[in-house]
Amino acid sequence: MQTIQEINRAIIAGRFTATELASLQDAVKFARAKTASDMGFALKSGAKARLTHAKLGGTVVVTISKVKLKKADVVVDRTGARYTVPLSMLEAA
Repeated sequence: MQTIQEINRAIIAGRFTATELASLQDAVKFARAKTASDMGFALKSGAKARLTHAKLGGTVVVTISKVKLKKADVVVDRTGARYTVPLSMLEAA
């Protein structure tokens, strides 16, 4: 299996047509949606998760307050700030 760096280099160095690039984009969108869907089933209200975002200073631990179809309401444990974030940005803690 190739590493993500190898895949990125192959895409950047490759001479793909617009149709092939669109196909790659569709595959990434599908994988992102599947990851979010799986995460929605894994996370429940009251569960702890990790959220990575530059504006929060990297990775922070959050508590899930509500899980929606594609997003979740979370509370940052360290500051008490509340956010609604895409499920794909969360990792189970």
